Amino acid sequence: MTPERTSKIFPDPTEDYIIAEWEEHPIIKIRIHTLLGQQALEEAIDASEVSKVQIYIRDLAPGVYVLTGFEEGNKNLLSREFIKYRSDRLCLNKSLDSAPC
Repeated sequence: MTPERTSKIFPDPTEDYIIAEWEEHPIIKIRIHTLLGQQALEEAIDASEVSKVQIYIRDLAPGVYVLTGFEEGNKNLLSREFIKYRSDRLCLNKSLDSAPC
């Protein structure tokens, strides 16, 4: 039996970004999928000594996602669900031609 790896993602729920944090083996790639298995994002991590990464998810649609971290050889090291939401903020000085908030 392999020991439980310590990992977490926060904040959850979130609107703009998540932070993934893990111990032990270096993670080289992060993937985010919908619950239906559709890949929403993939990000390579450059430094092998990094044990925490911030990922911007503002462009993802609101919903429940699964973040998976991989070490060398595509071995799955962490897998956590998180909720992405969109707040209904008031956009000041917004013109009709500008992008949504």
